Amino acid sequence: MITTEARPPIEALDARSIADAQSGDQRAFEALVRRHARPLYAYVHRLCGDPSETEDLIQETWMRVHRALDRFEGRSSFRTWIYRIATNRFREAWTRRKRRERLAPEPELPRSESPAEPARLGELESAVRRAIDRLPAKQRSVAVLSIYEQLPPREIGVVLDLRPETVRVHLHLARKRLQTDLREFVEA
Repeated sequence: MITTEARPPIEALDARSIADAQSGDQRAFEALVRRHARPLYAYVHRLCGDPSETEDLIQETWMRVHRALDRFEGRSSFRTWIYRIATNRFREAWTRRKRRERLAPEPELPRSESPAEPARLGELESAVRRAIDRLPAKQRSVAVLSIYEQLPPREIGVVLDLRPETVRVHLHLARKRLQTDLREFVEA
C-alpha cells in the first residue's frame, strides 16, 4: 500500500538521530551513516578519484564524526558538517600526496595523437577527471562541491571555512582552468 503521508525532511530525521546518537544510541548513529553514506562517498570520490583512497578517507571521516558527534551544535546542517570533516581529511591526504610527488613525480599522461578523433564518453570522463585532478586543492574542493554536490557558495564556505566571496573567486578560477583544459572537447 502506498501512503500519501509526507516524509519528514532529512534535517528533522538527522536532528532526531543526532540527539539519540549523542545520548549513546549506536543505532541512531548507524542511521545517520546509512542516510549520508552514498552522497558522502560520491563527494569524496570526486575529490580524490581513487576508489581505495576514497574508502580510506570515508572511514577516517566517519570515525571523526563518531568521536566529535557530542560536540555537534547544529549551527550548520549535518551534511555540511560531515562534508567539512571529509574535506579536511582530503586536504591532509592531498598534502601528504604532494609531498611524496615532490620526491617522485608521476609521469605525464599521454595525450591523444589525433585531435580529429571523435570524443567518446569514456574519453571525456577521463579528461574531466584528469582536469579536476590538476586543479589546486581549494579550487578542486570548491568545484566539486558546486558542480557535483550543487551546494551554494554560502554552504561551500562553511564546509571549506571560506567567505562566500572567496568561494566565488575559486569557483571562477576553477571553471576557467577546466574550460582551458577541456577546450578540445568543447570545440569538437
